[in-house]
Formats: sequence, structure tokens, C-alpha cells
Amino acid sequence: LVDLILLISVFVFPFWITIILSLIAVFLIKDFFEIVILFFIMDIVYGTAGHMFMNFIPMPFFLISVAVYLISVFGHKKLRI
Repeated sequence: LVDLILLISVFVFPFWITIILSLIAVFLIKDFFEIVILFFIMDIVYGTAGHMFMNFIPMPFFLISVAVYLISVFGHKKLRI
């Protein structure tokens, strides 16, 4: 259900609402790896052809989502949630 809501939000809501909802979900749901897929879709939908973050990093949402996912995995282990 959360996956479906977030997938719909990628296409319906502004990107910042989807980011906020995704960040809430990644820290509330253990092993929420779907954030990586959702942010990859956001980069495909909203990214421009030559868009690069800081002129050398392609797909910034995707790379940020991987970092957030890894932080949440280690955070869940440390907090034993």
C-alpha cells in the first residue's frame, strides 16, 4: 500500500512532497529498498537530458536515495528497530 501511494505521488505531487513521504517511509519501515526504485523513476521523469549534479554526478535523486537507504539500514541495526 505504501509503495502504491508513493508511486502515485511521483506522478501526481510535486517532487518535494514525494521526497518527504519517502523519507518518512524509509525510517518507519524496515528494509524499505523501494525508495531507490522510486527515486530512480523520479530522475527518469523529472531529470533533464544533460542534468548533472555539481557537473559530474548524474541522477542526484537516485544516488541520494541509495545513501539514505544505507543510513536507514545501519540506523535500524544500531537502534534495534
